[in-house]
Amino acid sequence: MNRRSVLRTVFITAIFALLMSAHVFANTWGAQLTAKKSWSYINVNATDNTMLHKLVVPEDAMVGFSGMEVYVSSYSGSISTYGMSFSLLKTNYVPINYYGGSTTYVDATNPNSSSYIKLFALKKGVYYIRVTNLDKYRLMVKYIPMKDQGGLTKKKATNLGRKKSMSTLFGAAETYSKTEWFKIKVTKPRKITLTVAAEGEAGYDIYLYGPKPYKKGVWITSLYGGNSKTIKIGTGYYGSSKMKKLKKGKYYLKIVRKNYKTSGYCKVYWK
Repeated sequence: MNRRSVLRTVFITAIFALLMSAHVFANTWGAQLTAKKSWSYINVNATDNTMLHKLVVPEDAMVGFSGMEVYVSSYSGSISTYGMSFSLLKTNYVPINYYGGSTTYVDATNPNSSSYIKLFALKKGVYYIRVTNLDKYRLMVKYIPMKDQGGLTKKKATNLGRKKSMSTLFGAAETYSKTEWFKIKVTKPRKITLTVAAEGEAGYDIYLYGPKPYKKGVWITSLYGGNSKTIKIGTGYYGSSKMKKLKKGKYYLKIVRKNYKTSGYCKVYWK
């Protein structure tokens, strides 16, 4: 690369960094919000068109968000409340909203609405909430702890004991290529019953690896948030009276998120 190209690259990099800094400093920081196991909230009188709030999530969890705009009439002084939109951001200011959208809409004024609460699977850490073009609003948050117990590779698969339940967490800010692995030890030839349940907006594909015919991995089911399934697993056609018992040995469950723009958790159990 010649000297002119080097100088051009340095100049462009400097301008980009300046623009990013200007974007960050153009936001006004508001009160911090810390997620708790019951609803916590902040009431905000905005001092700028764009407000940022630091959000602390103290442990891996399913985090619920809600909120409302509070409008005060300049004529009568009457107060009205409406739903509101916000952006959930990683610490590098990249949005991680519902289905990859630029914002997430919630409506704390209507407990019967599907928008009353929106759930995100979030790993322990710090996030930001950005609100734009609102004068007054309330932000609400609460969480349910959720352990992320799967192994990230087949070699590091977590042992899933018989009649034991374990969970995986596919966080909204985590890499889309993440997979979760569990190991099942079948100590004698048998058919097993697998139960899987999920919450959040994510969907999952579940594969089984093990002795033949599962050596290369076989898709066994799909699952979406808010649903559960119980399936019988052996060799041969699922549900058939001719299904044969699994061979003795080690089997592996691989759980894959269908869409990296979604988040949630998946629970697994077998007997």
